[in-house]
Order: sequence, then C-alpha cells, then structure tokens
Amino acid sequence: MALDANGVPIRRGIARQLTFDHDAWELLQQMSPTRKGYGRYVSELIRRDYLWRQEWQRLRAVEQEMLVEVGACDD
Repeated sequence: MALDANGVPIRRGIARQLTFDHDAWELLQQMSPTRKGYGRYVSELIRRDYLWRQEWQRLRAVEQEMLVEVGACDD
C-alpha cells in the first residue's frame, strides 16, 4: 500500500460487487456507519485476517519443529 509524506495510507480502491449474508450486512452497517466506509472496513478485515493466518502458520511451524526436536512426533 502506498503512503503519503506523513505516512498515511493512500487508498485507491477498485469497485467490486459483493453479496453479503443478511446478518453480515446488518453487522457491517452497525460497525461502519457510512456507506463510504464499507469498503475500507472490509479491506481492513481482510488484511487483519491475512496477517492472523500468516502468524498462525508461523506458530504451527515452530510448534512442529519443537515436537520433532523432543521426539514427540513421527514426522
């Protein structure tokens, strides 16, 4: 993501059509009260989920290495 001179992200989005479950749409409206904020909010959720998954995979790899070192795993 590009940053301006102050380090603030420059948001240049692309328009996409999405279909939401009814309950998810209601929650999105509560969590991001303006229509202009929906895309930004969903984008942030995707980024956070991606980072969480990366960290989870890293921790799983470390855990697997530890199990192999102590001989608790047959891999």
